[in-house]
Amino acid sequence: MENKEIKVAFNLKEASRYIGVSTPTLLSIVRSGEIPSRKIGKRRWLISKAVLDNWISDIKVSDER
Repeated sequence: MENKEIKVAFNLKEASRYIGVSTPTLLSIVRSGEIPSRKIGKRRWLISKAVLDNWISDIKVSDER
């Protein structure tokens, strides 16, 4: 039986792959406050999957206008 984890949060690298942007681009977006996230320790970021999904939806809606 295959163990499938359901991710509810991503680190920066995983999140950048999930939304299709480079890691430096995502870091810039996160630092600007456009995508809410949590910084854990000195270098690790944690970003909610729900936040990323909402951010993508907002972009699609504004592109359609």
